[in-house]
Amino acid sequence: MARRWQRNGPSMPGSPLHPTYNSWRSMKHRCDNPNDRYFAHYGGRGITYDPRWSSFDSFLADVGPRPFDRTLDRIDRDGNYQPGNVRWATASEQMKNRDWDPRPAIEAHWGKH
Repeated sequence: MARRWQRNGPSMPGSPLHPTYNSWRSMKHRCDNPNDRYFAHYGGRGITYDPRWSSFDSFLADVGPRPFDRTLDRIDRDGNYQPGNVRWATASEQMKNRDWDPRPAIEAHWGKH
């Protein structure tokens, strides 16, 4: 059964508990924070986001609420987070659009299986 996010209470869009808010916050962190573990793949490569998206309300108005089992994806992986270049994608869609392979880091941490 798919979990549905409440439209009232602490899980409203804009609440730190809402998945759309978490996606927005993570996007900004990857682009802005050199201490983010993925910064090298985003901000470190010059990937930025639309200046209007500094505001969660503007981000939400442009991309809409995050559907269940989807995450924020850039259509052109060398392009910025901006209207027309983002979508809510499934995990398999994201993997096909990735510019780096996480397997070496995972294998280094956990070993090959």
